[in-house]
Amino acid sequence: MSLFWGLLVCLREPQKVKAVAAGAAAVISVAGGLWQISVPAYPDTYRRPSVAYSTISIANGKRLFAQNCAACHGSGGLGDGPAASTLPKPPANLSEPHTALHTAGDMFWWLSHGIPKSGMPGFADVLDEQARWDVINFLRTFSEGFQARLLSPEIVPDHPWLGAPNFFLEDENGAERELKDFREQSNVLLVFPEKSDAMRVKQLRLEQKRFRKERLWAIIVSPDAKLAAGVPNVRRGAQEVRESYDLLSRSTTNRGDPTRLEMGRHSMEFLIDRFGYIRARCLQEEDECGWQNSDELISQVRVLNRESKILPPPAQHVH
Repeated sequence: MSLFWGLLVCLREPQKVKAVAAGAAAVISVAGGLWQISVPAYPDTYRRPSVAYSTISIANGKRLFAQNCAACHGSGGLGDGPAASTLPKPPANLSEPHTALHTAGDMFWWLSHGIPKSGMPGFADVLDEQARWDVINFLRTFSEGFQARLLSPEIVPDHPWLGAPNFFLEDENGAERELKDFREQSNVLLVFPEKSDAMRVKQLRLEQKRFRKERLWAIIVSPDAKLAAGVPNVRRGAQEVRESYDLLSRSTTNRGDPTRLEMGRHSMEFLIDRFGYIRARCLQEEDECGWQNSDELISQVRVLNRESKILPPPAQHVH
């Protein structure tokens, strides 16, 4: 079943979402292996990135893309920029799966040296090495956001595939931690509230002890010190974390504005398993997810807790 057909099934027959999402994850995994053995290799094809896959890098890469790449690839990354018609070949539509299927080394080579036959220039003299890796981290997240449209408030058991970008946070005592510190220990509920969601944050604050018993940490991402007080939170760097996870908030009913890279979501929540994979998502604008009922949220967490390690934790760097 193609991913496109699977999306249509999801729209018409919601009860089949689980099966389609599982199939899509398997197809993406297999396709990745086939893609890597069917394309030419470059000197940098298997080069390891020197910049970690983090929200700071992704957000910076998004800014650099808008400054240096949007003229050809489009303000929404769909290959339809104002300069596209002047090139020998149409620029790539970066929302398509092929973007995430290339090795990071291939993408680094193209970004550094260009693709002469297509008219794409190299940027080695414009962007330093770190900046080029930032762009690649952004492109990987941007592309995966279109595959993540199948995420819903209900997990698909035993099918992790979408790695959660790393970031720094503070626990309720002010100690600095990283998202990856929770691997092998606890699941994470990542909450992006608006000021109008103060009651939701209060609920999460009151439920902390219960959540910890269920191997769940609730983390608030907000620059608002009052909103984030008393719970593990991201205040410094909150904008970068929000921008990065916003890229993963497309849905089967809303692909986003084709002239913008971002979705511009308001309230979002992501459920990340204890191995570092995003497994479910609640979009307040679209979903009736019921996560404000802690019993329902915990029922999802318990499914995750029954799973053993299926994949190794996501790599610190994209590959």
